[in-house]
Amino acid sequence: MGSDYFSVPIFFIIFRETTEAAIIVSVLLSFLSQVITDDPAMKKRLARQVWGGTALGLLISIAVGATFIVV
Repeated sequence: MGSDYFSVPIFFIIFRETTEAAIIVSVLLSFLSQVITDDPAMKKRLARQVWGGTALGLLISIAVGATFIVV
């Protein structure tokens, strides 16, 4: 019964993709911190956009995955 809920290959694929996404987000935020040093308001606004894009991408991928499961 436990094998119905957990798959090792799928776990490693999701782990790899999550690690790649975390690296990309951290590189973007680090780039913002290094390039924009004199305007903290712009830095905060752009960081918010990076996190907003990350959240939107996650929501879209969940919606597409749910669509594949339902259909």
